[in-house]
Amino acid sequence: TTEIYTLSLHDALPICCFKHSKVRALGLVVRDGLVISSLFLLATRLLRTPGLGEPLAAWEWIGWAIYSFVQGSALIGWWVLAHECGHGGFSDSKTLNDCVGWVLHSLLLVPYFSWQYSHGKHHSKTNHLMDGESHVPDTKEELQSIKFDVMHDLLGDDAFAGFHLVGHLLFGWPMYLFFNVTGGRRLNGKALSKPVPGLVDHFRPDSELFPVHWSNRIALSTLGVAITLLGLAWAASAFGGKAVLVHYFLPYLWANFWLLLYIWLQHTDPTVPHYGDEDWTWVKGALCTIDRPYGIFDWMHHHIG
Repeated sequence: TTEIYTLSLHDALPICCFKHSKVRALGLVVRDGLVISSLFLLATRLLRTPGLGEPLAAWEWIGWAIYSFVQGSALIGWWVLAHECGHGGFSDSKTLNDCVGWVLHSLLLVPYFSWQYSHGKHHSKTNHLMDGESHVPDTKEELQSIKFDVMHDLLGDDAFAGFHLVGHLLFGWPMYLFFNVTGGRRLNGKALSKPVPGLVDHFRPDSELFPVHWSNRIALSTLGVAITLLGLAWAASAFGGKAVLVHYFLPYLWANFWLLLYIWLQHTDPTVPHYGDEDWTWVKGALCTIDRPYGIFDWMHHHIG
C-alpha cells in the first residue's frame, strides 16, 4: 500500500520538478552571493565598524542590528542551496552537489556531510517517534527527568513559552550539532544517548550517529568548519573582534534563527501526529509537513517554507 501511495504522489508531480539545470543552480548561488556581498559593502559604506575610533552612536548600533537581521536572512539563501546539494536536488552531478554544498555549508559553520546523513534520516523517518530526526517530541517522562515540569510551574505558560522560543531559535542548532538535542532516539535499532549525558555530536568521525564507512566524510565536514573558524580568527586579528561580531557572528545567529524556525513550523502543530513503530509509514510521515507563506523571504530562501 505504501508503494502504491508513493508512486501516486510521484506521478502527480509535474515532470519539470525532476529536471535539473546546472546553469540555473549555479546562477542562484551567484545571485545569493551578489545579495550577500552587496549588503556587506553597503554596511561598510554607511556604518562605522565598532571598536575602530570613536564609540558608535545609538543610531549606528540600530543600523548594525538591522544589518544583522537582513544579512542573516540573505545567508539562508546559500544555506538552502547547500541543503538541496545534500538532497541531490541541486544538479544531476553528485560531485558538483557535494563540492558546492561543502563550500557553502562550511562557510556557515555547518558540517556538510554529517548534516547530510542525519537530515536524510529526518526525511526517511519523518514524524517517527523512535527513528525520526530533529524536533522529535519529548515524552512526559523525559521532560520530568530534566525538571521542565518544575520550570513550567514556576514560570507559568507565557514565560515558559518565551523560554522555549529563546532556547530553540538561539541555542537549538548548536545543541543539536553537539548533543543531538531533539534528535532521534534510535539509529539502526540502537538506542542513542538522548538527551545529554553523552557527546552525540556531528563532528567526530567516531560519533555514534554515523556508520563507520562515513568517517572520512565526517572528518571532511569538520575540516570545512575548522577552515572557516581559522578564517574568522584571522579576520578578528586583522580587523578586530567587533568587526567579525557585526559582520559575521550576529548575521550567523539570525541565519540559525531562520533555520530552526522553518524546521520547527514545518513539523510542529497540535493537529500533526507523530507515530510509533506499529503505526508509522513513510507516506504518513511525509504528508505531516506544513507549508506556510513567508512573504519576500520565500524569494530569498528559495521557497523552502
